[in-house]
Amino acid sequence: MQETRKRFDKATLLYDQAREKFLSLRKGTKSDVVSVLEEELYHARSNFEQARFSLVTALSNVEVKKRFEFLEAVSETMAAHLRYFKQGYELLHQMEPYINQ
Repeated sequence: MQETRKRFDKATLLYDQAREKFLSLRKGTKSDVVSVLEEELYHARSNFEQARFSLVTALSNVEVKKRFEFLEAVSETMAAHLRYFKQGYELLHQMEPYINQ
């Protein structure tokens, strides 16, 4: 998770730098320089989007895991309660003849 976050932060920084370079171009800049900066911006944005989606996927997986673990704990608690009350019922049912005497 931390590795994914670091990759996202690095990709964000690189994308912001590429965008600032591209936006700071003057009107009279040579077309080959513009095309190189456009290409850098395209790759930086692509890497940023991939890192962003990886981070969202990792966060989603963590949320699902937390929810599953919580539901599993609740389910185990309910099963323990069911066993407890079932044993009590069976014990009371076995003792019923002695209680009625």
